[in-house]
Amino acid sequence: SLTQTELLQVLKDKANRQLQERMLFVKTIPELSKVSQRSKLNSLCENLQPIHCIKGVKLFSEGEQCKHIYLIRSGEVQ
Repeated sequence: SLTQTELLQVLKDKANRQLQERMLFVKTIPELSKVSQRSKLNSLCENLQPIHCIKGVKLFSEGEQCKHIYLIRSGEVQ
């Protein structure tokens, strides 16, 4: 079994891997790949919240004021 310190290290490592994966993803988006300040890129990536949607789910309607920015990793939006 893990000690509390070991568990905290495992969680920290997982969070760092997720942050790195998000950074790699964000850098594939032309408009965001131009962000030169690492602190801004870190802040953006730390605040990304992955969601998974099933086909037919409405995220927002055209003309509706949107509260979020959606970065599509896979799939498509109509």
